[in-house]
Amino acid sequence: MKKKIRHKNAAVYIFNKELKAILVHQRAKEEKKFPYTILTPGGKKEKVDKNIFYTAIREIKEETGIELHKNELIEIGSTNTTKYFLVYFNPKIHNVSDCICTDEILNWTLTDIGIDSGDGKNRWLSWSDLISCKQGPRMHPTDPRENLGYLHPALLNKFQGGVWNLRRQGIFNIDVKCLIKKFYKVELKLYVNYKTNIFTKKKN
Repeated sequence: MKKKIRHKNAAVYIFNKELKAILVHQRAKEEKKFPYTILTPGGKKEKVDKNIFYTAIREIKEETGIELHKNELIEIGSTNTTKYFLVYFNPKIHNVSDCICTDEILNWTLTDIGIDSGDGKNRWLSWSDLISCKQGPRMHPTDPRENLGYLHPALLNKFQGGVWNLRRQGIFNIDVKCLIKKFYKVELKLYVNYKTNIFTKKKN
């Protein structure tokens, strides 16, 4: 019998059709892993959450001020630990609040990337913006500022849902070719280096 997966985390991709962009923020210095990296709203399931859908709704409210209903959450993928959701941003009912009651998010520092959402913390990033960001941040940097401008590893992980599931849904279809070429080469190079190192160790 197949074991039922109980997801511990929720990640939400809020997509703005007009801007062709997703809503992201920068993790605060207090975060234990990958501080100052760029990531979508989301977080861990807590005891107050009935299920992972309620986790997504609560985290979005805390980190963006946007109030969502369960029927607005579209499942787009998952891993053993994380469930990924897509939400279509509606400016008539979705308001990004400037009263975010959380110390887990930085005031946005990269003014040359993306479009301000109105609260000074969350930012709209298009595919071209994502491509211009750096990959491979440090998990525990000596100075968190070393990670400024870097994407969190989970954001563009091709094999663990996230933005790549948006691609499979046909979103950002026009610009995705540039992204594929660039990151496929990076992934292939990392894989080849990994296999080479394993082979070398076994040989020695």
